[in-house]
Order: sequence, then C-alpha cells, then structure tokens
Amino acid sequence: MSKTIELTVVAATDDGSSHFTSVEVAMTAGAIPADAPPYFVTDVVPTSRFVFSEFPAGFEMTWHPAPREQVIVVLSGHLEVETGDGEVRSFGPGDNFLVTDTTGRGHCSRVPGPAPCRFTSIALAEPLTIPPAS
Repeated sequence: MSKTIELTVVAATDDGSSHFTSVEVAMTAGAIPADAPPYFVTDVVPTSRFVFSEFPAGFEMTWHPAPREQVIVVLSGHLEVETGDGEVRSFGPGDNFLVTDTTGRGHCSRVPGPAPCRFTSIALAEPLTIPPAS
C-alpha cells in the first residue's frame, strides 16, 4: 500500500519569472521498528543546512531568487509569497513549500498582519528529483 503527499513548489520559468506548481511525492509503508504501528514515509532527502528564522510583522522582501533549493516550514505567523505571474499564496503554521526558483527574477516574500513569522529553512544537498507517484 502507498500514499502520496502534495508539495507546493515555487519554481522558475523558462522566461526568468516564477510560478506556483505542485508535485505528488510518493510515500510507502514504514518498517522501523518492525513492530511499529502502520505509518507512511517518503524516501530520505539529503539536506545540507537547517536554520530557524523570524521575519518581523510587516516585513517585505522584494523580488529575489532563492539562494538555494530549500523547503520552508512555517512554525507561527503567516508568510505570503508572490510569484512572477502575480499569484500570491499565504502559508500559516504547519504549511510547507519547496522553493526552487534559484535563477531569474525569483519571488517576493512578506509578513502580513501584526505578528512575526517564524519558520525553518531546510536546504537540500542536491536538487530534488521527485519520481511520479503511482
């Protein structure tokens, strides 16, 4: 038995802009330890860097490409991301997304509202290759 998890992606486009897309990542039955209750897990993704960050309320970062491919996990507050095609998405506590727009114009990031946004950035050791979910 297998399952999938949907991952939102901020991706560069061929014309140097960016857009949101999503991918389905395959999950298979876990087996460690052997007598554990049933659960599902993805393949291991090698990482190279893990940091906690906080953007203050009202923070706005203008257009910028991502410094590296990384997964962002929002811990508290809200983070808005705008892509080059004008789409804006808001991410709140527990939301995550993969940023791969390391070239071109990139994206904008901002913290709406009165609260700061705390998040983790998990840098990938190599570009993520996601096999199609079956």
